[in-house]
Amino acid sequence: MKKNYKMDVYIDYDDCVVNSSSMIAAYYNNKYKDHPVFSPAIGSDIYYYDGRKQMPLADKKDILDVFNSDFFFENCKFMPYAEIVINNLNNYGLFNLHIISIGTKENIAKKRKWIKENLPFIEDENIILIERADCAMGKSEYLPKHSNFIIIDDHEENLENNSMFRILFTPFGERDYNKHFEGIRLNNWLDFELYCLSCYSYIEKYNEHNKRGN
Repeated sequence: MKKNYKMDVYIDYDDCVVNSSSMIAAYYNNKYKDHPVFSPAIGSDIYYYDGRKQMPLADKKDILDVFNSDFFFENCKFMPYAEIVINNLNNYGLFNLHIISIGTKENIAKKRKWIKENLPFIEDENIILIERADCAMGKSEYLPKHSNFIIIDDHEENLENNSMFRILFTPFGERDYNKHFEGIRLNNWLDFELYCLSCYSYIEKYNEHNKRGN
């Protein structure tokens, strides 16, 4: 199935490749379990990005702490079928896979190590880790200027870019940080695999049409 043309695919890390919300909840539950008003958090129920309703005892520092912790990277798990589909996309030979993510200096150092260990076929230059102390969203300046690439992200601000093929990943349904997105939403990796193949077919037919027109 390998062909000369490869389509770029940009994949977010947190709550796309791995289930970060479950790790936030686990960290919170472990830290505050002995507090007199503690109530356990459930990762899939975290509606706000800072978890302020599901984790009332936590502050912003707790969220940064969990993303910087060894606990996170030693225990985080792939989203269901993410590992299989990413491997499939690589093996098709049709896609140039990128992992793109935002984090603190400590977070992205550990993130790079995790990616190299768990997705070793991702080229070093395709691991795009954006250092921001406040973890503010926004990735457009790190993406191509053309439009024929695929991007998947769980945060709508990170989908403000030139791509014709923007996917909001919603494994937990609507959240405060994705509720305004107008476009394609997918909630599982198996559908994303099919979407990528259909996008490749579309671009291939478009390129062939242009060649015949010339």
